[in-house]
Amino acid sequence: MLKKNRNKIIPFITPFLMSLIMSVINTLIYQGMTLENLIIAITKKWPVMLIFAIIIAQVIIVPIVKFVVAFINIEHLSLKSINLLESVLIVLGMSGCMTLVKLIINKVPMQQLMYVWLRRWPINFVIAFIVQMFVVGKIIKKINLFHNA
Repeated sequence: MLKKNRNKIIPFITPFLMSLIMSVINTLIYQGMTLENLIIAITKKWPVMLIFAIIIAQVIIVPIVKFVVAFINIEHLSLKSINLLESVLIVLGMSGCMTLVKLIINKVPMQQLMYVWLRRWPINFVIAFIVQMFVVGKIIKKINLFHNA
């Protein structure tokens, strides 16, 4: 029973960690490194971003990525390559969607929305990819190893 409940929790750990880390990083990049900005980011902005991250990941991005990967000729790829491809596609989609959500929540004027989004999305993608590969991915791998032990 405990193992079954953990399997339901694991898909929510990545959006939890990624939204927290990216909220802090975006606050530091775009608003400056002050204690007040960090407190606001963690207490007010992060919970909203977490809700959006979970919904967008589970309802939109992950199903689309699974669908796309299913139609790509991956028979000649190793499991590691397939996982990397899925990670890149998920981070690409999530960084784009979450950047757009963040801009809408911050009330960026509609005339500037596309310009600001196209300017920030690549930056957020690179940061999110690095965080996913070297921080969150490692944590999830350790949780899975602990969980399967």
